[in-house]
Amino acid sequence: MLAFLRAAGDLMARIPRLPAAMLTALWMALLWHLSSGPPPETPLGLPWSLVFNLAHAPLFGVLGLLVTLALPRAAAERAWPVLGPRQVAVVLFVAAGYALVDEWRQSSVPGRTASIRDLFTDLTAVACTLWIVVYLARASATESGVRGRFAAGVILCLAAAGVATA
Repeated sequence: MLAFLRAAGDLMARIPRLPAAMLTALWMALLWHLSSGPPPETPLGLPWSLVFNLAHAPLFGVLGLLVTLALPRAAAERAWPVLGPRQVAVVLFVAAGYALVDEWRQSSVPGRTASIRDLFTDLTAVACTLWIVVYLARASATESGVRGRFAAGVILCLAAAGVATA
């Protein structure tokens, strides 16, 4: 997993900032579209509600990753970007701003509601993604460290989706 993620990071780091920003905008447009109609029917009740709330996690995890790729980076960076506290704050701020605007807009979409709990799930996913990205940038990153962070991220996102479902 570590080798694959590092190779993926190397490939993604080759995307110039402007196309990365355009991919970010396209991803935001896709998220906007997905939340523009009535929510899907959930005939099976609570388990399906949890699944739909959990879907926020990968969608916003990808958003966090794309925002990261659009950040300024050193010309020599050819792998996962090195994120300091300022860059992490910028990614969280952009993702939170987008999620907040999207939740507010959903309050006017028939069948949808604005939910601070959904925002919590969104930001949990972004934070977990950043936690892994920051770790992957370290030369000392290990396979077990990546797997542990990934497992913890899944558990945290599941817990956040559970809170949103409750």
